[in-house]
Amino acid sequence: MKKYIAFILISLFILPASARRRSLDEEKVINEIWARTDMPEFKNYKIEEQYKNEPVVILARYQEFIGNVKVAYMGGQMPCRGKEFYRNLIMINDNSAIRQFSTIEYVNNTATSKQVVGIRVIKNDGSVVEINPNDYIKISTDLNNRRKKNNITKIAVPNLQKGDVIDYFIYEEEEMYYDQFRHFYINDNAPIQSYRFHGAFDYGVMTDTWYWLPDNVKATEQRDESEKRTLLDFNLKNIDKKNREVMSSPFKNNPRFRFVFASLESGSKCKDIFPKHEYGLHRKTKEEGMLVNKVFNGYDFFNYMSYSTAGAINKELKKYFDQHPGLNDKQKADEIYNYLATCWIRHGHSFNSDNKAFFCTFRTLLRAFKIPVYYGIAIERNFGDRKDALVASDFDKIIKLKDGTFYETCSSSLPCALDKSADWEGTEGLFFLMDEKTTKYKSCDDYKKLIKQKIPVTPAEKNKTTFTINVNIDPTDGHALDVTRTVALTGSKTRRVRNQLGTFWQWDSIMRQHFGITTKFNEDPKIVKAITPGATEKWTRNFDYIERNQKEAFDEEAKDFFENHVKEVKSYKIDSYGLFENDKSFRYTSEAIVEDMVRTTDRSKVVNIGKLLDKMNLNTLKKDRQSDVELKSTFLDSYEINFNIPTGYEVKNLEAFNKNISNTCGSFVSKAKIDNNKLVVNVDWQINNIQFPASEWSSILDILNGFKSFNNTS
Repeated sequence: MKKYIAFILISLFILPASARRRSLDEEKVINEIWARTDMPEFKNYKIEEQYKNEPVVILARYQEFIGNVKVAYMGGQMPCRGKEFYRNLIMINDNSAIRQFSTIEYVNNTATSKQVVGIRVIKNDGSVVEINPNDYIKISTDLNNRRKKNNITKIAVPNLQKGDVIDYFIYEEEEMYYDQFRHFYINDNAPIQSYRFHGAFDYGVMTDTWYWLPDNVKATEQRDESEKRTLLDFNLKNIDKKNREVMSSPFKNNPRFRFVFASLESGSKCKDIFPKHEYGLHRKTKEEGMLVNKVFNGYDFFNYMSYSTAGAINKELKKYFDQHPGLNDKQKADEIYNYLATCWIRHGHSFNSDNKAFFCTFRTLLRAFKIPVYYGIAIERNFGDRKDALVASDFDKIIKLKDGTFYETCSSSLPCALDKSADWEGTEGLFFLMDEKTTKYKSCDDYKKLIKQKIPVTPAEKNKTTFTINVNIDPTDGHALDVTRTVALTGSKTRRVRNQLGTFWQWDSIMRQHFGITTKFNEDPKIVKAITPGATEKWTRNFDYIERNQKEAFDEEAKDFFENHVKEVKSYKIDSYGLFENDKSFRYTSEAIVEDMVRTTDRSKVVNIGKLLDKMNLNTLKKDRQSDVELKSTFLDSYEINFNIPTGYEVKNLEAFNKNISNTCGSFVSKAKIDNNKLVVNVDWQINNIQFPASEWSSILDILNGFKSFNNTS
């Protein structure tokens, strides 16, 4: 959301009168919008008392979205025309904000959209200056290719003054397609005094809708029968700026409205199976049965997609299993997943765009090798109100083995069967046991065959990250440390870090060697024939992502770990990709010179040993908390720090490194000792669950305060 605010809070720059004029269409749109009389809040330039000391205040925000279905039907998709209008009235209330907004940047939209910008500046003396959008100074990464998503426009705008008010809007028309969704964020990095939303949607366009609004606000929905439209409106006043709390779901920090376009599925006729739900206080009333239909419709709809690819891979896998007899169902399923990921590209697919097809092919192969599995859906924890978890919200397709192993859709550029997302842990899932034949569920009694099960939370010990950190005072700079870190990850953090630091080339080589595939990626003839030109370019870039880009990734990782105190990363390597059962951890080693970690006095060196733990922003810790705690996953971080004591020095303050805080929520335990002229410090800290009520915050706070105290110990 931050990048949008940056675009909203635009300082403005006027070129001479000879500058280019707008096109007639653009001028017409701008004139029509400025002439609208239905937004009186944009005439109020007064800051309310509680926000008088804020550097920036959003005086008014209005969002409007009009969605309608086009008659044309192409390629099995239903294109929709979306018209979005976004207007803001912003007060620059302090000189400190001027520099922040003197240069802004935004991403240009694709060639399928039309965008019009209108800007007025109300100066201190009451004069109004309207800016021609064509007069901006624009620097683009790729002005010749408007289709690229990374086409960035930068705008340099001087002469902004304290007290200026910016009245700005973006009007956009865009083609949208089946299952494409829109988010409307409610709060921002600045307080909002007045917020309004208005939506109008043709029947059947807006589906899977949910809201996360303040408790005192209800959205109003009504049907306009004459126009065959659903109307949605809500109002909010005095929305405080984002307050980023430690251990809080990003979703809950960003109240929002969301809808999905044009789902083709119909509601369940079995109204007596599940009770109707009001979606908290703010959610559209629907039947839980509609989501049940998604289990079956999704299974049948994508089933046909998987047979051609699965047939070719089936023969290759059978040969591999003949060479590796005695594997159990779990081992076979892992090998199928990893082999499919390796061959997926060879058969002309892209992970990011075809993850549903990947998943369906995986399901088909499991059935072909007679591995009994449950197919179903679960709700992501970070979408929607969890007390209504199984009602019309975002969901993931899931496969579950009989031993309880779960697999999700492939959403990683370097996928691995051992990695499991935590997005749906702790929620309920709906499953059915797949038969040898295609399963069809039509009657109300069939719905009763569904298995409703809570997805278990992974124990912290299985989401373990181990840090081995060897430290010397840098001989060329007595104020810096020479730090060698080896990090080993298993569980929830592995996929993210491996995607960040690993390369497609290395991953692909390991997979091919494991499965005995003789051709290399760039030698595979199927790549040239099957993959589209755009996808070929993408995978070629991934293939080349090995030297310069990987070095930059390790530099960023080290800077992030040490809060930007890294002077130089001297070396780095990946020890294991953690792709297979016999070696589950992703391990990497790097050596860096870290500045500002040592302070020298006449008689001592003060070393910030506590800063060698992975950084964590604890500045926002509060004694009292109203909102519940929600994490992405459980975790256990284990550190072994070995500090070589310089000749002629001895360690003081050793006892300060010994801490032991433990309760039902988790623990922080640290121990220190001197061993062969080394200071050896061991730290284990963990959190045992992913959700805690606000009433347990004091217990978690004890653990976090232990971490903070250690972090500040020298």
